[in-house]
Amino acid sequence: MTQQASEQEFVEVVALLDHYRFDCDRYTIDTLVTYWCMDYPLAWVKLAVIEALYQGRYKSLSVEQILQGWQRRTQPTFHFSHEFERLISSQLPIRKTPVLAPELEDISKLTAHLNQSKSQSRKLDSCRYTTAKHPIDQFIPNAGEEGEEICRKFKTTTISSPSNHD
Repeated sequence: MTQQASEQEFVEVVALLDHYRFDCDRYTIDTLVTYWCMDYPLAWVKLAVIEALYQGRYKSLSVEQILQGWQRRTQPTFHFSHEFERLISSQLPIRKTPVLAPELEDISKLTAHLNQSKSQSRKLDSCRYTTAKHPIDQFIPNAGEEGEEICRKFKTTTISSPSNHD
């Protein structure tokens, strides 16, 4: 695949995720696509996004799960038709400017960036899309006079409610 074709496919994947408003958790769309490209071929990433759209699953986690399944099978297995692919791609707004950051415009720079990021990300969690493993900080409400007043009224209402079952 030529450098220009790869850049165009990268831009299309980003546009798909953006246009169809995928939930990308805490990541930016281009960062997410870059992460996926570290572990999977770019063509697979595009197909997985389309497969997620076909299944009505608009979350980055869904795309990741599809990619993981395909990697286990060593090939993509999608259920959508090429007509569906053409239909959803035709809905994308035409972008004249690349989405890539200026320092990543050249695909060779992108590849080098991916390899560098890959070695760094291996040191992090093995799965980027799992729920946080850190405990949630304990929430302690600011108990001002209003909170105390609400509690007092609630207690008064529940305690003083007579049960007229006689």
